[in-house]
Amino acid sequence: AVRPRVARCCGALALALGGAAGVPAASLGDDPAERAGELRHVEAALAGKERSAALELYAIESRLATVAAGLAAIERRTAATERELDAVAARRAAAKATLREGHRLLGLRLRTLYEAGDTDPIALLLGAGSLQEALDGFDGLRFAAQQDQLVIESTIAARRDLRGIARALEARRTQLARLGQQAAASVEELGRAAESKRGYLARLATERGLNRRRIAELEAEARAAQEQT
Repeated sequence: AVRPRVARCCGALALALGGAAGVPAASLGDDPAERAGELRHVEAALAGKERSAALELYAIESRLATVAAGLAAIERRTAATERELDAVAARRAAAKATLREGHRLLGLRLRTLYEAGDTDPIALLLGAGSLQEALDGFDGLRFAAQQDQLVIESTIAARRDLRGIARALEARRTQLARLGQQAAASVEELGRAAESKRGYLARLATERGLNRRRIAELEAEARAAQEQT
């Protein structure tokens, strides 16, 4: 008695999963009510599969949303890093120009001091309005040359710092690019998994519809047979 019942269950499952063109109704037995009962077991199994698949789809979509949000954050950080690199590049260009101008001014002042050092002191004093004016001229040139030297030194230090900042930003950009590629690959993979799971759910829904329709037909046959009896 057990073996025929197992055979009928297997036949009912084959009918539900295979669709209308699957196993013929006669393979499930001759009693429509009994066949409808077997198909109701199949319906319960399909409903369980559908619930499990729906939960799996929810988990996949939740993970997909998290990874997509992470990818968007990486893209924002990458854009911010590019802006910082552009700003550092502009500052480095300005520092280079400042350094070039500082060297030029320092060279002019040192040449002026050198040439003034070869001038006859008597002629220099006679050309100046006073001794103090002559001394102030020399002192002013020396002070300006010292300031030029300080500007040059500070600019060199700033350029060194900017090089370090640029290297750090470039390393960050490289790391973000790698993380972005990984996140994009995960988004694509999870998207495919979600699409596959949706297709599976659609097939289950179709199978359940066919199974329910067959159950309704068998129940109608059973009622008709009972009325005839």
